[in-house]
Amino acid sequence: MYEREDLLDTLREVHQVARSIPIPAARGALVNAYHVGFSATLNHLMDIGAVVAFVGALCAFALVRQRDFVIPTGAGAPPGAAAHGDAATTTGAPADAGMPAAHA
Repeated sequence: MYEREDLLDTLREVHQVARSIPIPAARGALVNAYHVGFSATLNHLMDIGAVVAFVGALCAFALVRQRDFVIPTGAGAPPGAAAHGDAATTTGAPADAGMPAAHA
């Protein structure tokens, strides 16, 4: 990674080279090309980052299943334990209400 000082040194070098060019139009063209090249590269990097973030969001939306979500209950019993007569809750054994469903 570049440090701030390295980037400032590079900018100073470009301006130093630009000052050595005797033709003002050519000097302006060099500085403008440097700024345009930097901006274009930064725009490409931002576009790539946006695409990666969007693809990651789509994958997360598509790959997380509804049954992986844990719905909190008020009494601390696992969901549906009273309706199904879960053996773990009727015998007094601790229930794993906070655990997601096992993957098949």
